[in-house]
Amino acid sequence: MDEDLNNVRSSNAWSHTSKAFSSESMVQIFTHFAKFAAGMLLKDVPADGSVRFLDIAAGAGALAGEVLNALSEQQKSKAVFDITDFSPGMVETSVFEIAKLDLENRVTKTFQVMDGQALEFPDNTFSHVGCQFGIMFYPNRQKGLSEMHRVLQLGGTAVILTWHYNDNLQLLLDFSSYLNISHLESSIATMNDILSACGQPAQFEAELAAVGFRDITVTKVEKVFDFADSEEFYLDYASNPAMSAFMGGECKFKEWEEFLRTVGRRWLNKEGRLCLKFVANIAVARK
Repeated sequence: MDEDLNNVRSSNAWSHTSKAFSSESMVQIFTHFAKFAAGMLLKDVPADGSVRFLDIAAGAGALAGEVLNALSEQQKSKAVFDITDFSPGMVETSVFEIAKLDLENRVTKTFQVMDGQALEFPDNTFSHVGCQFGIMFYPNRQKGLSEMHRVLQLGGTAVILTWHYNDNLQLLLDFSSYLNISHLESSIATMNDILSACGQPAQFEAELAAVGFRDITVTKVEKVFDFADSEEFYLDYASNPAMSAFMGGECKFKEWEEFLRTVGRRWLNKEGRLCLKFVANIAVARK
């Protein structure tokens, strides 16, 4: 299990897959939940209010992008965003993706490579903090949550997302069985650790309260997505550090197509599109 954990915690591994996070399939997933999160995060911001926002473990920038989209033009003129990830490749991808949403550069933005468990900002810096599907990978989750709380201003708001459930593991197990891949116990344990991290709302609330957050709510948001059976989708999963062991590497696309035509047909709808269910926990909390 140590090797698998090291892989999913490797900045180089996530840099390798960073372009996949801007694919049509991945953007569909992340922006759907990010829109909900952005609305919850900003619901109490006055029309003429200012936002100092920190995105932690930003990936390709989906959450920061939806927070930006949710701001009025007046709010954008006052807003300052800091967008961070421990993976240089993810930071580069977020620069490109967010630039497409702010062509006139109305929002002041800084992009930095940074570990969410050791944030390089003074106490009480940000009015709003967000982290979408990142804390599950922290070696020390309590430290990461404590850092969010530390840099948040008194009365500030944080939004944090984890998975309550998704179909990924069962799909991966089905495909790895089709490929006759064995000795996946370590990879399965790693995936289960990722999916169970703050996976239950009560656990999520307790961990946030333990580091000092208050007024905590956790909302479950569910959606079934459908995806084209494309090589792009296959590579999104095959290059992901948490999933690659199940996929047999990045050269099994022909086998993937055959799998979906045969034993994997149950994952397809009538139109032949791949259907997967995702349920996110969206926590909102104040300092």
